Amino acid sequence: VTLAFATVLVGALAISAAAADWSITADIPFAFQVGSTRMPAGLYKFSRYNNNGTLLIRSVNGEVTLLTSGSPLDASRTDISPRVVFNSYGDRYFMSRVVLDSGYSTELRKSKLEAEYQASLGGGSSPVEVAAVR
Repeated sequence: VTLAFATVLVGALAISAAAADWSITADIPFAFQVGSTRMPAGLYKFSRYNNNGTLLIRSVNGEVTLLTSGSPLDASRTDISPRVVFNSYGDRYFMSRVVLDSGYSTELRKSKLEAEYQASLGGGSSPVEVAAVR
C-alpha cells in the first residue's frame, strides 16, 4: 500500500512540475465564464494539464480551482504572445482561448450557456484579449 501511494504521489508531482513549465499568469479585470462556471475578476494562473487540451485554472489567492477541456491548437507558432482570449457579449465574458508562454494554445468549445446568451442577443461576440503578466 505504501509503494502504491508513493507511486501516485510521484506521478502527481510530475504532472505538477510539467504544468508549471506550461503556464501563464493573467490579471483578468472582469468576471468571466468557463463553461457553466462563473469566475470572479482577479489574478489567475493558467496551466497545461495534459496533452489533450485540458487546462488547470487557479486563482492566485487560492479561492478558485477549475479543470476545463478544449482543443489543442498548433504549438509550432512561436510568434504568438501569451494571453487569454474571451468572447464578449455586452458585459458578459466567456473564456475562449488560452495561449501559453510555450506557444501552446487551447481553444475552448462554446458552452451551451454562451450559445444561449449569444442567441438571446441576436448577434456575434467581440473578442477581448488579456495579456499575460510578465
